Amino acid sequence: MGSLTRDKQIKFYEREIESLLNEYELYFKSNIDDLKNSKELFLGIYLGTDSIRGNCIVKFRKTTAPALKVPLLALKFPDSVFDFSTWKNISYENLRSNAEITSDVLPIFIQKNEKDEFIEVGFSQAEITFLESLIIGQYIVFGRKEPPIKYYTNLIEATKKINSDSMPGRILDNEYNDNNFEVSKEDKNTDVLVEINNNFDSSDVAIIQGPPGTGKTTILAKICNYLLEHNKSVLVTALTNRALIELVTKDGLSNHLNAGKISKTNLNSEEQKHCKGLKNCETVLPAKGELVLTTYYKMTGIANETDFETIFDYVILEEASQSFLGTIACAKALGRKLLIVGDHMQLPPVVSQRNPSIIDKKINWLIYGLKHFASKEECLKIRLTGSYRLLPEAVNQTGIFYDNSLISLSELETPSIQFEKLNNLFNPKGGTSIYFSEIKHEGKFTISIAHLLIRIIKELQSEKPDLEIAILTAFRKSRNFLQDNIYSEISNNENIVIETIDRIQGLTCDFTFFIIPYDNPSFSFNINRFNVATSRARYCTLIITDSIFENINPATGLVAEFWNKIITNS
Repeated sequence: MGSLTRDKQIKFYEREIESLLNEYELYFKSNIDDLKNSKELFLGIYLGTDSIRGNCIVKFRKTTAPALKVPLLALKFPDSVFDFSTWKNISYENLRSNAEITSDVLPIFIQKNEKDEFIEVGFSQAEITFLESLIIGQYIVFGRKEPPIKYYTNLIEATKKINSDSMPGRILDNEYNDNNFEVSKEDKNTDVLVEINNNFDSSDVAIIQGPPGTGKTTILAKICNYLLEHNKSVLVTALTNRALIELVTKDGLSNHLNAGKISKTNLNSEEQKHCKGLKNCETVLPAKGELVLTTYYKMTGIANETDFETIFDYVILEEASQSFLGTIACAKALGRKLLIVGDHMQLPPVVSQRNPSIIDKKINWLIYGLKHFASKEECLKIRLTGSYRLLPEAVNQTGIFYDNSLISLSELETPSIQFEKLNNLFNPKGGTSIYFSEIKHEGKFTISIAHLLIRIIKELQSEKPDLEIAILTAFRKSRNFLQDNIYSEISNNENIVIETIDRIQGLTCDFTFFIIPYDNPSFSFNINRFNVATSRARYCTLIITDSIFENINPATGLVAEFWNKIITNS
């Protein structure tokens, strides 16, 4: 069959960049005044930072404030840029090029006085270096969040330069197959920490498969603690900042955190408030007995900057199902030992281009990097089996994707919700149930679906106001519709997430609503996407789908088996 050539791998990354830029180009070329008028660009005045939570507070006119929970890019400019009389003649591209410093941000709450024409919006995720550059009373521009172009250019450079004779080179050049991920051990009768350490006596690679809620972050914290206590230099990399912060807040690392032995790139103010002792890392340098946290984007850049020199004793690749083969190769280039932590049954990387198989029929080797690397690599592959998140009914369902090896270790009891008031839509024992309605087309819901969700959520909140709730769909149009019609109708929306499935891996909540329209069912019923959507909730998941599926099974394989189990038990 042959390997997937480096040229084909580079072509994939180039097409991904092209696809992302095509989507972003119209915005980039638009003029500022048009974007302001269409509420796609916002101008606010910096009021300061919340001393308790670290949120950035910005004042807007009521009619020109951004929507909540939509990621944005904050831009600080020299005062000379803010000659408002010239805005009609400036493109966003032109304005963006003059920014002194930027930061991703997320608007999360609004404070308003009905008698005032202004409102105050609180933003999370602003980087410390960005906040430190601001002066109270200064204007800030908020534009659309930018696509991860630099991550792909890092991967292109690495694919071009990594030596074929090295192990990272072999990762890129191997001939893979579609064999299943074969686990060598489960954690039921073994100590994972001992197994991992024993493995690294004779091997440079180990893999931990962590199905939903199986405590992989807790185990990872114990492994990091052990390595730091033995004076090893450690780099942990993940796709998202959230995964890194979740790790560092575990009890197993508290002593090292308090001792100033843990640092993170692009540290933001909430992270600093939440993790006392966590240091901001501007230059990544390994140090014995210290831990550095960074994202895939930064890690792949570091690999290129160091010319793929092995500088860390250990590199730990977290959220590994979302890594490309090139991501794994860069991680191995930086570490003498590589620990991969992830689950190939969960989400692969988000791919924007259409029909990537046009490049090569073997392109899935690159996209599903963890699955294919693990199928080839001879190393310890250990599966965690005890789910602390899922109740027994949910484990009985989700276990289908894991050879029925999962057991429930949840100590939760279903909350005292009066399910009969909700027409018994949920299974009081937990797990996933189905509600059939009329949802013919994604992005074209009738308002009745939004009203149904609003009614259920308000009923749940009336009995337990602090519930964490997720509304998930496979499609962006569907997400946008739901965000527009639900957030504004529920005053207590701080603990509600409305998002596409591909954006929420790692999320844990109390209740999940999974919306599946009739259009393009194979996308919603993709095994990875379906598994993630139905395994987020501690208590119950409700699938809301079109009534046409009431009498036909819309899925295949293991997802069809899961679906049949729900129908049988409902």
